[in-house]
Amino acid sequence: MGVSCDKEREDECLDYTTTEVQAYEMLLTYIKTDLLRKPRIVKMAELYKLFTLSINSQGENEVKESTRTHFRRKLGRDFKDRLDFEDLFENNKIFVIPRNPFRLDLAKLAIEKNSITSSLSRTD
Repeated sequence: MGVSCDKEREDECLDYTTTEVQAYEMLLTYIKTDLLRKPRIVKMAELYKLFTLSINSQGENEVKESTRTHFRRKLGRDFKDRLDFEDLFENNKIFVIPRNPFRLDLAKLAIEKNSITSSLSRTD
């Protein structure tokens, strides 16, 4: 009985790993074909949501803790020369910024947009 239990756990682990790899590949494709081709700032949470939706669509209900922990590091490693990960508002919310000549302009635009939105909402 112990052997079949271990075999079952091993199969579950292999299934999850396969699902995770497929979800990550989908995310890499999205980043390469969309985000890097049409540079804009996105929240890390948005990329993580795409990743988890892909995992969920393949039948997995939860993302493992180790996957959550290493998500940003893995993206950073795979896109080290093409993406930056910044806390633009110093609130522990990470933004993903494509590296290109207009990178700094994009960041400034996001901060400016937030400032304008914040000032408009205060006048109401």
